[in-house]
Amino acid sequence: MNDNINRVREGNESYIKNIINVRHGSVLEHGFINFQIVDVSRVFTHEVVRHRAGTAISQESLRFVRANDLGYWIPPCFQDIIGIELMFEDFFRYSEVTYREVLLWAAIKEYGMDTNYSSTKEGKDELERLFNDLPFDKKKMYTSAARRFLPIGMATKIGWSCNIRTLRAVLEMRTHPSAEEEIRFVFGQIGQIASKR
Repeated sequence: MNDNINRVREGNESYIKNIINVRHGSVLEHGFINFQIVDVSRVFTHEVVRHRAGTAISQESLRFVRANDLGYWIPPCFQDIIGIELMFEDFFRYSEVTYREVLLWAAIKEYGMDTNYSSTKEGKDELERLFNDLPFDKKKMYTSAARRFLPIGMATKIGWSCNIRTLRAVLEMRTHPSAEEEIRFVFGQIGQIASKR
């Protein structure tokens, strides 16, 4: 024991409360916490990756994932205004058709098909089958390129790890009433999880 110390706090809770109270934030950088955040939009991930100090981030790539395998996050303000069923239907009509057409263009290019035939339902079905028969490296190349036609609201997954000092700072910013609603919602849940831990 250090000669300058004449008492020791009992228990973790009183120790951590004292660290926070006297603002020894550097001590909190030793503790690290990990989250797997799923089914959030790329709008969310574009915001969260801006918090670089004291974090580690791994995000799902769309190079190997087809868009029709992904969901999306719908802001509550739109759910209340137009109804969730209509929003789902319109979203899929927009994203899948556009994305599918891009992959069909790739099949047309690869197989030299007549574009008039490829505009029919039978032609589109055949192109999709032919696309799926392409070698893996070709499918990967076209799937990667087709990402540019996807809306930013498509769902993704992100692994987000941070030290406790960073977590406190991010929670303060991202749960503020003026924060964007999806990031406020997610970090509200993260705050509850962290508080219980």
